[in-house]
Amino acid sequence: ITLSERTLRIGESAFAVCQKLASITIPESVEEIGDSAFFGCNGMSAIYGKFASEDNRCLIIDNELRHFASKGVTEYSIPEYVTSICHDAFYESFRLKKVTIPASVQSIGDYAFYYCEVLESVYCRPTTPPTLGVNVFDNFDGGDRPIGCKIYVSKESVDAYKAAENWTRYKQYIVGLDF
Repeated sequence: ITLSERTLRIGESAFAVCQKLASITIPESVEEIGDSAFFGCNGMSAIYGKFASEDNRCLIIDNELRHFASKGVTEYSIPEYVTSICHDAFYESFRLKKVTIPASVQSIGDYAFYYCEVLESVYCRPTTPPTLGVNVFDNFDGGDRPIGCKIYVSKESVDAYKAAENWTRYKQYIVGLDF
């Protein structure tokens, strides 16, 4: 989809669950994108135009990563300037096995990596645990349960992560690493 230059706003849930949406080009005229505009669009492989990351994989507004175009991606390093990962941003990234969260991230929203079934490794570089929403690294299997992926943090931060609110749910998966 290439939106018209007359488009000013993309509404809340505008393209939600459009699983066959492969890519979108957002014109410079767009001033606002509503919440969950691309929720469940797990067939996307690219985002172009305004708010697109350099690699065309992320929708980023005011340093908040809102959506990840996951089709075909098994490993991903979130751009260094991202400070927040929005709720549901990586939802149903079915092939994602490894993700690196940069030191700049201060918060990760509810369900951000929910239902990333094959996620094995999360390299979380912030030394202070980011504020974490609920069920961030969970799957749905008749009830929410942790994915079971390893969450690598700096060795000196292990105890802080294991004690931080909502991170405690994943304490058995948190492992210290020299970055």
